[in-house]
Amino acid sequence: MQNRILFMIKQRTIDEILSSLGPAQKETIQNLRALIKSAVPETVEIVRQGKIAYKLNDKDFVWISHFQDHVDLEFLARFFSSCVYCLLNSVLACFL
Repeated sequence: MQNRILFMIKQRTIDEILSSLGPAQKETIQNLRALIKSAVPETVEIVRQGKIAYKLNDKDFVWISHFQDHVDLEFLARFFSSCVYCLLNSVLACFL
């Protein structure tokens, strides 16, 4: 039997995540959070594996990941419902 080493990422709060970011990333993440909450108001915001995640019907469906030089908005592909389309339309509208 092989020995396995598991790495656990310390769960953090959203405030801890935001306080660790530079001003530009913090603003981007705050804007994405507002878009998600307005497009899918019934979602629940949590922290999972160091990422800000959103649950709908007890399933994670979108995550905000932060890196040194950018922010990612990640979607669970199999969870594309009308809520996700509404969210995507809201995000895209910000860039048009």
